[in-house]
Amino acid sequence: MNDIPPISSPGHVASVVSRRPASPASDTPSSAITDQVEISDEAQLLNSLEASGEIRLDKVAEIRQKIQQGTYETAEKIEATVERLLEVLKSVEGES
Repeated sequence: MNDIPPISSPGHVASVVSRRPASPASDTPSSAITDQVEISDEAQLLNSLEASGEIRLDKVAEIRQKIQQGTYETAEKIEATVERLLEVLKSVEGES
């Protein structure tokens, strides 16, 4: 079985970096180009969620159904989201 998890959302999740040695190239294996893969924080988070089983498919199905019915977004949820967003923006503004 493949150990690589599927890509479940768009976005930048990994980058490949080619590193060339600082010394001049020669025919020895030590001067060969090496590749390095760096996994983004977002990809690592997605992987940890899948590994820990924290995604509850029953809750996902319930929320999808409420969104389709138009009953998921309530004034209370929107207000709470706006408050959290304002708190984040204020903390970022205070850091600069």
